[in-house]
Amino acid sequence: MSVTRIRFDRAIGHDMTEYTQFHIEAPGVALRDAPRPPLQIAAHKAVFDAFDAAGPDDDVVRAAGDALWTCLSVHRNTEEAFRPILNNGATDGALRLAFSDLAGDAKALPWEALRETQAGFLCFDRRIPILREVETETSPDLQIAHTDTLRFLAVIGARGDDGQGEWARLHKALRSLDGKVKVRALILASRQDLEDEINAIGDPQIRAETIPHGADALVARIERFGPHVAHMFCHGYAGAQSVLEIEDGSVNYGGTQPTWLMRGDLLRALSAKAWLVVLNACSLADVADAEDGGLGTPETASLCEDLVQSGIPVVVGMRGPMLAEYAHAFGGAFHERALKALRHAIAQGGGELDLGACFSEACCAILANPPLPPMLAAARIRDWTFPVMTLRSGPLRIRVIGGGAAPAGAAPDEDEATLLAREEAIGEREVLADMLDTRGDMLPDDAVREIRARIAELEAQLSGRARPAEDTALDEA
Repeated sequence: MSVTRIRFDRAIGHDMTEYTQFHIEAPGVALRDAPRPPLQIAAHKAVFDAFDAAGPDDDVVRAAGDALWTCLSVHRNTEEAFRPILNNGATDGALRLAFSDLAGDAKALPWEALRETQAGFLCFDRRIPILREVETETSPDLQIAHTDTLRFLAVIGARGDDGQGEWARLHKALRSLDGKVKVRALILASRQDLEDEINAIGDPQIRAETIPHGADALVARIERFGPHVAHMFCHGYAGAQSVLEIEDGSVNYGGTQPTWLMRGDLLRALSAKAWLVVLNACSLADVADAEDGGLGTPETASLCEDLVQSGIPVVVGMRGPMLAEYAHAFGGAFHERALKALRHAIAQGGGELDLGACFSEACCAILANPPLPPMLAAARIRDWTFPVMTLRSGPLRIRVIGGGAAPAGAAPDEDEATLLAREEAIGEREVLADMLDTRGDMLPDDAVREIRARIAELEAQLSGRARPAEDTALDEA
């Protein structure tokens, strides 16, 4: 795969003023030594302000994309570093962006709208995914036994939305899978009629339940299911305390108080097992409202970044509010492609996993049926630039334990006894997770705590991912 990588960090000039600078890399391409130029945001402030304040039919996306390209063009290596992914024959290129903690001014820009004059919008016209990296301490493989089940969770609870459009797109994605990999889906819905409709389908691999009231109850239900892929359709609010607002089952009885999920709640629910999380909710990938870190530039981290930093390999969120129809289109298209990519990797016995193409195609799906021609729509409708994919900087690989030979190119770094032990651990985890999922409500509290503790031990053993200290404290409380 051809990759261009841009790193943004803070620097101090000769006059002791701070500024953001950037460095461009292209692995495999011999680039000249070049200084790191400043990112000249101020010169394009009016353009970016117009983009942020645009109405539904303002022609601002093209101008913002061109301004971003102009900012990058001052680097001596820009043309050479971008050539591999902009080459007419390139079909699997990607642009990856990495930001230091204090480069909040760069992080807040709409990089997903980046546009090169000749090539057009990188993500929309060229299908080149623009991905945001987070440095993590480890990059363990995603592991699953050949006897294990791929678990998909959807929480459909956006206040003011009946959930029908979101479910229709997700159902289409689930139906697109063949039987080569076992898949089990749990749909938590706030509306009783949607829950009944889903269960009336009669698919034994798909079950719907009511979203329980209260963060603790919802977290416990998600933990019991143990999803590999989680999708949250709700409202979201960015800032120093990012939060998800979820309409729960109490709405069916006149309830008006939603369930609120904070960062710690999401980590408790998902960090032990989740590979991919999609937050189909407003602004949870946004950093613009974060508090100033005290050095002249906001020390910013979106909720999506926090989740990746805490161990979830890939998190997709939105930088701003999006029309429901666009959110439905994005979520459905992304999962249809991502689930197929996961299924293919698992069916092949493991290997490298690239979800970038799934992301760019889903961004384009937002404008699949616009009232305007696609090129004109992309220039006027900002919503396709709002999705953000945040992922760890290390490699993303799936390893399937047992059931045959290792995938081509895989290193034989574990003996047969070790592989057997790992498969047994995964099998035990699956049995315990099923026990919680199907009978957790009937078990004594002490038994549930013991099972959860054992699952946590197995997850740590298998993935090398330690549970966050705050979560352990919550479990012990």
